[in-house]
Amino acid sequence: MRTRLAGLAGRKRFLAAAVAGIGATLAMPPLGATPALAAGLVALVWLLDGATGFRSAFLTAFAFAFGFFAAGLYWVAGSFFVVGGATAAAGPLAVLGLAGLLSCFLALPAALAHRLTPPGAGRALALAVALGLGDWLRGHLFTGFPWNLFGYAWLHVPAVEQAAAAIGIYGVGLATLAIALLLSVADWRAWTAAALAAVAMFGWGEARLGRAPPPEVSGGTLLRLVQP
Repeated sequence: MRTRLAGLAGRKRFLAAAVAGIGATLAMPPLGATPALAAGLVALVWLLDGATGFRSAFLTAFAFAFGFFAAGLYWVAGSFFVVGGATAAAGPLAVLGLAGLLSCFLALPAALAHRLTPPGAGRALALAVALGLGDWLRGHLFTGFPWNLFGYAWLHVPAVEQAAAAIGIYGVGLATLAIALLLSVADWRAWTAAALAAVAMFGWGEARLGRAPPPEVSGGTLLRLVQP
């Protein structure tokens, strides 16, 4: 599979990258299929291994990110379906425009990491740092848009998400990226490192949850939430 993906060129590579990005959104809430994120990221690395230069790497990473954001932020279009539906046609355009803008935050650092590192564990970790940096930048610049951060892939696994108490959600995202991207390397040492990191995060979280006091229960409280 690695050789086949790396051998794709032009539109076929970009289409495959977009499909990988779309598939990776299955890891986001409410589905929480975390392995889908790992599979998508592994496919991205193999596709990037076949990129011949900075431009090719940028467009490949952009296609992945565009698929990821376009599929994951489809709900933005719902805000354009107002009374009368006069602005409904602008909904899909808004989603695609937002996806294109956010994709730049991931594509540029990913292309730089590809250019500066050779294939292997070093490139996998460099891509993890690059994508983690892109996640942080899009969550802070221009007031920020921290939706579908990579760390959210663990929201259905409370033990792993406990790591956010120590390293924040961006740290969880960086660790998630490193674990997933190391799986793209054909080296048992990389797989072992990824497995140990995942077990360590889960074990630490389980221990922390075990020490947590039981939640307080208050009776007779009426809470009403109103969605405008």
